[in-house]
Amino acid sequence: MAKSKRKREDLQDEDTSGLNNAKGLVHSYSSNSYSSRRTVWAKAIIDECVKESVSNPQKKFRNGIKHVIHVDVELKTKFQQHIFENQNADKKVFFSAKRDPSNNADLPPNCVWESLFERDFVDLVDTTEGLICFDKGSKDPVFVLLPRNKQTLGCRDPHLFLEALKHVESQKGKKTTVRGIKREVVYEKNTVDANYVSTGVAANRGGRGLYQKDVNSEVCDGHLKRMTRFIEHHCDRYLDKKVKNALQKVIEKIDYDVHNIETLKKQKIETTEDGEIREIATKLKCNERPPFFPSMATGRNTTLQIHTDEDAFFSVVCIYRENDVGVKLSNQKGRRSIKRSYLKEESDVLKYFTFSTGLTVALRSGDILMFNPQIEHCISSNTDVCKEDDVFCTSHYFKSMVLGLNNNNIKFEE
Repeated sequence: MAKSKRKREDLQDEDTSGLNNAKGLVHSYSSNSYSSRRTVWAKAIIDECVKESVSNPQKKFRNGIKHVIHVDVELKTKFQQHIFENQNADKKVFFSAKRDPSNNADLPPNCVWESLFERDFVDLVDTTEGLICFDKGSKDPVFVLLPRNKQTLGCRDPHLFLEALKHVESQKGKKTTVRGIKREVVYEKNTVDANYVSTGVAANRGGRGLYQKDVNSEVCDGHLKRMTRFIEHHCDRYLDKKVKNALQKVIEKIDYDVHNIETLKKQKIETTEDGEIREIATKLKCNERPPFFPSMATGRNTTLQIHTDEDAFFSVVCIYRENDVGVKLSNQKGRRSIKRSYLKEESDVLKYFTFSTGLTVALRSGDILMFNPQIEHCISSNTDVCKEDDVFCTSHYFKSMVLGLNNNNIKFEE
């Protein structure tokens, strides 16, 4: 059972007091461009199905998760008032999972640490049995923590995924970040050569359309995609069928086709007749269906300020520590031994994931937390048990800019 100070509820009572404050699941852009229109239409279609899903307590997507909680209005108010006070003073808020404040990394002058322990505006939730959280008033889903069991921990050779994350990290300079100044990233003390970078599908900021970020290694790219497919497979079991159908309807309507996304090769450039230097794009060969999470970001020993994301569907966060990866040799008759690895079921709490509802969720290696990116959230610092251990954090998402196709030459009249 989830450990928490607050009383757990069943999804029975109807409370519509917060409907006007509903955030929905999808971020949309306000301009009247064709790309923005696609996101507005997607929000209308997907958010309506999400609201219906939350309103019906008998939906099968719980799939064995027994623990269901609702947002505590008093706690939510306390948390948001506290955060607002800091933000009103132009402070960016980060959450610490360390008992001794002196162990926290130094922050820039415009940032502040908030402890997660013994605070009346934060409720710590720690369970390995899975947990669903809804906001009854706004009809917003907040998060789904998948059960920690042999199935959700059953990814193949996680050591190869970690090697791929290290490779991605090595492709950028020290403390590179794709977050921007509105979503600042800080790193644990004594962390060397870490950064926060993304892979997968992205909008071409220098022009129209989408592209697939090149990780410069087909092997590593394969390991990244395999883990993403594993996560998608397990998240699929907890997504309402109507919500999935709504996403599929949107994808088909806007003609988003993963088969035609281009890969920009940074090392390949050409000079046009008028002297302009441009990148050459090559087609991405792909036989996969459009995924729930076409993009991924990764960071080592990172802590993020509380923020929202411009995403178009549920997002997922996972964390990993190498000490929680077991290794064994597979002996096959007549063949040399093959190194195999697995995620250990027993793991310490390594980080917490905090929401502006006042709930913060304990995370262990391999946990899969699916969450609403429109509700303010952030990943905490490492806990004290990590000491000198590195903790890799990955987030998997579907950007609204990708759903908008980043191309106003493609008309959309819906």
